[in-house]
Amino acid sequence: MTVVVMHEYVPIPEGVYNLRIEGYEERESGQQKGNFYYLWNISVLDALPADYVGKNTFGVMTSIDLTPNNSLRKFLKRVGLEQDVAVGEGVDLDTFLGYVFQGKVAIKVSKNGKSSNEIGEMTVAEYNRFLAGQQAASSKTVKAPTARPAVAVAAAPAPAPAAAPTPAQAPQPVQKVAPAPVQRPAAPAAPSPAVAGAPRPAVRPAPPAPRPTPAPAVVQEEVPGDPPGSLPVDEAAANDFPA
Repeated sequence: MTVVVMHEYVPIPEGVYNLRIEGYEERESGQQKGNFYYLWNISVLDALPADYVGKNTFGVMTSIDLTPNNSLRKFLKRVGLEQDVAVGEGVDLDTFLGYVFQGKVAIKVSKNGKSSNEIGEMTVAEYNRFLAGQQAASSKTVKAPTARPAVAVAAAPAPAPAAAPTPAQAPQPVQKVAPAPVQRPAAPAAPSPAVAGAPRPAVRPAPPAPRPTPAPAVVQEEVPGDPPGSLPVDEAAANDFPA
């Protein structure tokens, strides 16, 4: 079961606000058949009082015809869209969608005692007070400080751990490498034994030995004046030592 509770309509408090035209639609009057009107949907862009529990939108009814003194002409004038339109010329209402303006929200009371909002006529004094309030609100807005980027601090390098002493190792015995054996040329292979019936190689006779050449005869020439068998003068002097 779904229960819907009826709430009393609470109009938006009177004042000057930043407003926006959200849309419009054509409706037929419930009291007069065949009588049509436009219902404009207006939204409030500013923050409403904290104790306000109603909606931030309201509707404004205007005529669908445009005459110099009818409700549609007054509405366009109060929102700042008044145009000089000659008789027979048309106005494209779709161009007003999304239009933002500063306007006065008023409260009107119908004959049956119901309250509703409408766009009222704003005086110059009301508009100046609105601008002053907007400037005061903007000056109170404090910008948040810009966060500075964090600076990474390099950590000091940790001291290197002392190396553990290496236990003394016993001296390893020196391995001697034996010299590689010298390869001697292989001895000529012994002649293979003769095979029966195999032809023997022919043996050439050795060449004759050379004959010895006789040494020349040495003739001792005798020097006149020296006795035979005596030494030369120089050699005799060399062997003359005292007794």
